[in-house]
Amino acid sequence: MNERLPIVEKHKEELLKRSEERLALATLVGNLGLWDWNIETDEVFYNDIYFSMLGYSSEPFPFTTETWKILVYPEDQEFLFNSIQTALTQKNSSWRIEFRMKHASRGYRWIRCQGQVVEYSEKGLPLRAVGIHQDVTQQKRTEKELLENERKYRSLFDNMSSGVVIHNVVDGGNEFIIEEVNRSFLQVTRKSREEILGRKNREVFPGLNETIYKTYAKVYEKGMAMDVKSFNYKDDLLNLWADVHIFKLFSGEIVSIFNDFTGRKKIEDALENEKKRFENIINLSNDLFFLLDEDGKVIYNNIKVEKITKYTSFELKKMDIKSILFNFQTGKIFSAKGLLNKGCVVTNIVNIIHKNGEMTPLEMQCKRMPDGTIQCFCRDITRRKKFESALLRQQKDLEEKQEQLKEMNTALKVLIRQSRQEKNELKENLTINFLGLIEPYFKQLKKTNLSGRQLGSIKVIEEILEDLTSPFMCSSTAMNLKLSPAEFKIANLIKQGMTSKEIAGELNCSPQTIDKHRSNIRKKIGVKNKGISLRDILLQNIK
Repeated sequence: MNERLPIVEKHKEELLKRSEERLALATLVGNLGLWDWNIETDEVFYNDIYFSMLGYSSEPFPFTTETWKILVYPEDQEFLFNSIQTALTQKNSSWRIEFRMKHASRGYRWIRCQGQVVEYSEKGLPLRAVGIHQDVTQQKRTEKELLENERKYRSLFDNMSSGVVIHNVVDGGNEFIIEEVNRSFLQVTRKSREEILGRKNREVFPGLNETIYKTYAKVYEKGMAMDVKSFNYKDDLLNLWADVHIFKLFSGEIVSIFNDFTGRKKIEDALENEKKRFENIINLSNDLFFLLDEDGKVIYNNIKVEKITKYTSFELKKMDIKSILFNFQTGKIFSAKGLLNKGCVVTNIVNIIHKNGEMTPLEMQCKRMPDGTIQCFCRDITRRKKFESALLRQQKDLEEKQEQLKEMNTALKVLIRQSRQEKNELKENLTINFLGLIEPYFKQLKKTNLSGRQLGSIKVIEEILEDLTSPFMCSSTAMNLKLSPAEFKIANLIKQGMTSKEIAGELNCSPQTIDKHRSNIRKKIGVKNKGISLRDILLQNIK
């Protein structure tokens, strides 16, 4: 029995040695700092890794708890020692604490300390504790990054304008449980998280059609993302339009992203209704209407265009407006530098060419709109053109008649002038006849033995005749020579071939008075001091 005792002891020593080797290998492989603390003496054993993981050697440091105080981050010391003291007062004392320790060259490192009391006194007081230090700096960084990424994900998730739903798949893809939703989805559906989370999709949203569920199942089965365009959801409270993007996560959940365009759909429907109303108005118009793109290609036309040109709408949409409008200026109007680019309304007269080659005249008004399109209203002016042609013909006729009237007016003026001349000649002849035929007889009567009463009557008759002939004398050709009545009377007697003496006896005045009148007559006629017979001149000028 005693002979076997050394063998057993030796075996125990080998086992202990192997155990220590395993422990050393474990601490080396795990890069673990090992410490063994005698609580009564405050002596602490530290292995080499304890210091090397912080970039130190063991020589400068005391093998006591003072080393902790030297290396632990000042703000973590109180927390660390309080935590250990609290743990030592408990039965089966152990602790797991994370704190920072100073590295030789890289600032502070995060250390995870795990300790355990392994010996107690008979009174139950802790005598010895052992533990390890593990550098968890990288793990802390990773956790911090994960936490930051989680915050970013949550912030992005909650602030996305699109609604997002994450589903757990149950029953092999036949049912989907709502696991998570974002804020936008709650706003769009007008529901709370309590109403949605943890419940089946069919319970929360009874208006979902089978197309969505079939798409969910297909995405879950195939693992490929799919889209459902222009999806309409309706129930008693909601009427939504959305584009849905569905995909599968690596964890197996199904994610739906809803891009709600209900507002846009309402606007589009309103615009579509406005477009239809506009088209109805345009099609009821008697004017032709074209909507063109920036290059003058036909985008839209009303029914009036098709009725007149006999082209179909399909045919017109392949055509350039310049190919169906005949006018030498059309190309200039629709050119890149044309008037339309100045933002003004351009009015022009054109001819639209029919499919059979005929043409209809149009008054065209065009304007370039803010979006670059061109609106053209064209009015059929066939009747106006006919009226204009008729007016031109009437104007031409009026001009011809006006010319004829001018000619007639000229002829009439000639006739009036001739009539006046004949009238004047008649007056002059009448005056001359009165003076030439009647006056000689009065002279003869005066030479006879007449009573005073008879002479008075003859004098009255002479005065009456003089009053009657004096207006004729004033308006006769002789008046053109500005002859006085006495000069006119003398001029007529000279024309009869009477001498100055005979005229003086005839008029009962002196020959000197007659000579004076003859001189005035010559002056007025323009033959004074000229050796021309006055009687010949008077015969030519006074008829």
